[in-house]
Amino acid sequence: MNKCPTKQHLRWLLVALLTSIATTSIAQTQSTWQEDYQEFIREEDEDKEPDEELYEWLASFIDKPIDLNRATREDLEQLPFLSDQQIEDILFYRYQCQNIRSTAELHLIPSLSNACARLLAHFISVEKPSEKPYNSLLKSLHHGYHQIMFSANIPLYQRRGFTERKYWGGPIKHDFRYTFQANHQIAWGLIGAQDAGEPFFKQGNSCGYDHYAGYLLLRNFHCIKTAIIGDYRVKVGMGLVINNDFALGKTMLRYALERTTATLHPHASRTAGNYLQGAAVTIALNRYITTTNFVSYRANDATLNKDDSATISTLLYSGLHRTEQEMLHKNNHQQFVAGTHLQYAKDGFHLATTLLHTTLSRILRPNTTRLYKQFAPAGKHFTNLSIDYGYTNRHLSFMGETAIDKCCALATLNSLTWQMSSSVQMQFIQRFYSLRYQSLFARSFGENGHVQDESGIFSSLQWHINALHQLYFAADYAYFAWPRYQQSFAGTHAIEARTQWDFQGNNWRMNVRYNYRLQQQDVPDHSQLHNKHTYRIRMQTIYPLWQWQCQTELNGVVVAQEKQSSGFLLSQTITKSWNTSSITAHIAYFYTQDNQSSLYQYERALRYQFHFLRFSGKGMRYALQSKLVCNHHFIFIAHAGLTHYFDRQTIGTGPQQIMHPVQADIQIQTILKF
Repeated sequence: MNKCPTKQHLRWLLVALLTSIATTSIAQTQSTWQEDYQEFIREEDEDKEPDEELYEWLASFIDKPIDLNRATREDLEQLPFLSDQQIEDILFYRYQCQNIRSTAELHLIPSLSNACARLLAHFISVEKPSEKPYNSLLKSLHHGYHQIMFSANIPLYQRRGFTERKYWGGPIKHDFRYTFQANHQIAWGLIGAQDAGEPFFKQGNSCGYDHYAGYLLLRNFHCIKTAIIGDYRVKVGMGLVINNDFALGKTMLRYALERTTATLHPHASRTAGNYLQGAAVTIALNRYITTTNFVSYRANDATLNKDDSATISTLLYSGLHRTEQEMLHKNNHQQFVAGTHLQYAKDGFHLATTLLHTTLSRILRPNTTRLYKQFAPAGKHFTNLSIDYGYTNRHLSFMGETAIDKCCALATLNSLTWQMSSSVQMQFIQRFYSLRYQSLFARSFGENGHVQDESGIFSSLQWHINALHQLYFAADYAYFAWPRYQQSFAGTHAIEARTQWDFQGNNWRMNVRYNYRLQQQDVPDHSQLHNKHTYRIRMQTIYPLWQWQCQTELNGVVVAQEKQSSGFLLSQTITKSWNTSSITAHIAYFYTQDNQSSLYQYERALRYQFHFLRFSGKGMRYALQSKLVCNHHFIFIAHAGLTHYFDRQTIGTGPQQIMHPVQADIQIQTILKF
């Protein structure tokens, strides 16, 4: 019965795509920052979901962009996708040219890729600023603005968890956000968030929303570079001691880790895990020395051991509290964190040291009967000490960090970036993370971000062939000394290789990316390892069609292990914008042979949200989004999405199962500015 509809949908989609591609236009392609952000992050692992916290942080610069002709190094360091080398090149180019007069000049800076230059252009201003920096906080407050936002996701289906009364709350996911911002100098905010199924003003959530986050932020006030009271995130050095800042994938993380200055960001997200609560401050002691100090005390979620409820089996970061069991995990232990970072920087050279101490109210005792958890973090007190170092000039950037824990286990990471010419850049990253190294907040460059039991080498080459063409090559090798999850043998390895071609025309652009990954995994009976080969290709074209902005994308995957599986996804997105409104339509057909060959795709969503969808099986995806702006003070956004599976009668498993082959949602958002 499903065969005919599938062919009809696919035929209709192919006709539409061929018609669009065959039509030419002279209009200039103008993409939104969300589309350029999506393109930039898609240089990462295809199956790595983008970080919502990063998306929200970047969105805050749209209304108040950074004045590039007055920006300091600290101002540009607020953008986590820029490396130290790139910031150095931007400042040097501005110095050479006196002032930057157009964002098109960003493409003349050698270390900025085309995708990075397009993304950066959305967050900076090169025209005469409408505001001047204020020395007085009162003046800054007077020129600030407030924003109140309400969002809701309304499902047009019901999951088993609701029909069987396993979930304590309702099916609507909703949140609110209040923020105030003044000239990038002072800001505060309050966020309340509720996932579908979580109780509201009842059963453990007597204060309403399941999660609240609030902060007060002060920047560049006399000797205070950054100060935060409330909920915040921290990254110091290259992340070997603490990095609970934005969750970046490999490609973006290697840029962010080159910037080893301490970074403090307010936690302004709906996510309820992996942030600190208390106070943090970065102070310039003099022209060359800065210090960052922070302290935190908050309740966290955890799974307790069944044989000893006074000990913790697993620390939890999902923030979900929908069922009775999940409610038992909520805030069942306390965590105290204190840290200090001292840095000396002069003429491109820097040297810094970091000390971090963490204490849990319960003893962390993981299940070490599982071989891959034999060396997992354990205990009640954790202490880490590191030294980070580096030197940056216009042609060379060397960064590194070496850390030890309380048992003197070692972790080290070193990066070398070489601007060989105005068109060629190379990078090498070496890492060694001891099997016995333990840190609860470490996250850095590696196979999965964990700073433990991994050694490897990464290399990349970026080549600006000319103003139109750019090539990128990268390869990474990782070795693991101890058994890991789904790897019951010691001494495994992983290999990843990637190549990408970008074309930037006057009125359209195109990129083609190929990715290969080798992983070793257990066979079903765990008697031996086999190699899992994954090949992915993505081709994307963005072009104008009359007054519409169009994007055509084809994704393909082949997974070869004991048996081979494959899949593809073909999609078309069109956007039409007017002065006060816009509309976006999206349609996609997907086919995969099983879950191993799943495919991933970005879809435009509500403001401060990022819609990253995973598809497996056979079906169609439809989406429509509209936006209305009234006098720059009121914004209304509506998004409707529907996924129809042709090869099944139910979607998902367990409490999340939908007893129907169609999944449809309506999302609405209202934003008030004053």
